Amino acid sequence: MSNLLKSNRILSNNKISALKNNSFLGLRALERLDLGSNLISRIAPGAFHGLTALRRLDLSNNRIGCFSADMFLDLGRVSKLNLSGNIFSTLPGGLFTHVPSLRALHVGTDYLFCDCQLRWLLSWIRSQAVRVGNESVCVYPTRLRGLELRSLQEQQLTCDGPLELPVLQLIPTQRQLVFRGDRLPLQCAASFLDPTVRLSWSHEQRPVHTLEHRGLYVEDSIIHDCCLITSCHSVSGEYEDTQDRLSFLLSIFCRSFQESFLQGTSAVAQPQLFRVLSEPYVLQMGQSLVLPLAGPRVRGHSSGL
Repeated sequence: MSNLLKSNRILSNNKISALKNNSFLGLRALERLDLGSNLISRIAPGAFHGLTALRRLDLSNNRIGCFSADMFLDLGRVSKLNLSGNIFSTLPGGLFTHVPSLRALHVGTDYLFCDCQLRWLLSWIRSQAVRVGNESVCVYPTRLRGLELRSLQEQQLTCDGPLELPVLQLIPTQRQLVFRGDRLPLQCAASFLDPTVRLSWSHEQRPVHTLEHRGLYVEDSIIHDCCLITSCHSVSGEYEDTQDRLSFLLSIFCRSFQESFLQGTSAVAQPQLFRVLSEPYVLQMGQSLVLPLAGPRVRGHSSGL
């Protein structure tokens, strides 16, 4: 029994929110580590330093929005890795550089974008003979929804199709009456697809910036858990124009396999679909577009790790 305890650590459902550097120092004999179903959103480089004997790592059902290769330092013997049920939409190239023994991988999420940014992963799992869990399916783009990642061909993973955003929302969702001297706060939220995403505000097709003497305040955009970008804008009741003329403009650098270029996005009358068009998409005051998530739920899936 003592040897079993030394080789296994089950820390699931402990409300852990972050893993700091050297979090598991001194546990060199550990072979299995279960961190599933916590609140982890940040993993510091070297968090698993010293776990040179670890073979199974379960990070499923947390709030991890992005990964980097240096998070997995010292995990050269890990053969099974479960990342399912987190909130990432893509995985960066070279992510598993420090996990050369990996043979079983689970990456099912409610947000998985199967586009050109995952070509490296498809090529890698085949060259390394890695088994990918059957819950690892595409959620976006729509044309690939529900297809297992492992069954795709590289030519299907492109970035030249319609742009799709799981979340695009303006709060408050209803028109507001503001009395002189009061302040109306507005918040915009959109899916953070990659570092080229930008949010900006406009009024009558002109950019809106902070103008204290007119009661306009625009805060810098904030990125949350690598998956959501928000911007806040407040308007004082001293502002001479009516509040319902304010609009929100989402500007985005559209991703292309060959290049990135600045272009607006516009919604069309199709559920869960945003097409790249010549005109920017504008959310008027009182509008909200939150696209329902589709595809299988992966919460609670243990994948045998």
